[in-house]
Order: sequence, then structure tokens, then C-alpha cells
Amino acid sequence: MARENRWPPRRSGDSGPVIPSQMEFRYCDEVVYYCGMTRDQFWALIEKARDRAGDRPGRMCDALRAELENQMPAEVAAFAAMLRECVLEADTWDLRAATHMLRDRYSEDDFDAFRYWLIAQGETTFERVLARVEALAEHNLGVHPPEDCFFREFGRVPHEVYEEMTGEAVSRVDDSMPGDPGGKAWTPRDLPSRFPRLWARLAGRLN
Repeated sequence: MARENRWPPRRSGDSGPVIPSQMEFRYCDEVVYYCGMTRDQFWALIEKARDRAGDRPGRMCDALRAELENQMPAEVAAFAAMLRECVLEADTWDLRAATHMLRDRYSEDDFDAFRYWLIAQGETTFERVLARVEALAEHNLGVHPPEDCFFREFGRVPHEVYEEMTGEAVSRVDDSMPGDPGGKAWTPRDLPSRFPRLWARLAGRLN
């Protein structure tokens, strides 16, 4: 069954669509990147979604979807692009180590899902952990960290919303060749000494 095209949105009680002004309805040729949204607005939308979800992390995707459905398609595409930039920014050896310690293994799929979870925690946590991964030891990692700290579905939300609004996929820049991870490489045997606090937090599960 075809999805309902939700763009333009309607106000409650209105018979017609809400048409944004020409100044607000902005695109950047084929690839919408930062058009119409700043980094502060990006993080503000995530915070609004977190407030909407409350203490129920499982509802974060629905909460983000509700926030994005109130935006213009150009802004949803810009949100998706900025989300991807944060994922690339978080490509560090230290965060790869955190993924390994949480899962007791490492894979690229796990690392992507972990980075989406980290972004979903909001700007303050994202920046703190990016600066010092051991800050994760002080963060709420959920009831079962090997599962609760991985959130691949979060990254799909803006793409799904944009497609529902426009009937088209979000245009993307070529992200198939990300740069090398930032920071210093490690081996699994380095982890207890290099990240003692986070290792101790997870020591009950790891061998």
C-alpha cells in the first residue's frame, strides 16, 4: 500500500495545507545539506524528542519522528545530513574501544549503532564522551548495556520521514569512504589499562 504523502502539513481544523513562505522553503540544488538548519537547531530537535520520550528510551524514534514531521522537507534532509556528520565526527579509536567493551566484540554495524545511540543521548553527553570516552562510566547505560547502547533505528528516522513527505529518498553526499579514525589505535589487551574506569564498569560482564 502506498504511503500517505504528509507534505505540506495541515493545521488542526484547517481545510488546506500550511504553505511556508518562499524565504523559508529553501533547497540547495539536489543535495540538501545545511540549508535551513543550524547545528544548534539540530541538537534542539533531539532534546525536544528526548523530552517527548521522557524516561522511555524505546519511544525515542517515535518522538523524533513527531518532531521531524513538523519541519519542512528541506529541514528534515538537513537534519539527516547533520546526523551523518555527527556519526563521522564520532569515528574515533576511543569510541570503537567503547563498542568493543560493550559488546565484547567489534563490528562496523555495532559501531554505527553505538554512535546513533550516543547522538540520541543529546549534545552534552555526545560532546563529553567525544572528548573523554571514560565519561561513559558515569552515564546511564540502560538495564542491559550490550543491547541498550545500540540504536541503529534512530539513524533511519529522518530518511523515513523525508520519504513519506516527498515520495523520494534523501539525496546524500558520497559517504562510502570515511576518513581514518581519530586518536590512537588499540588492541583488545590494551583496553583494561587504557580505559580503566569504563572497563571496571563493565567488568562483571567481560572476561
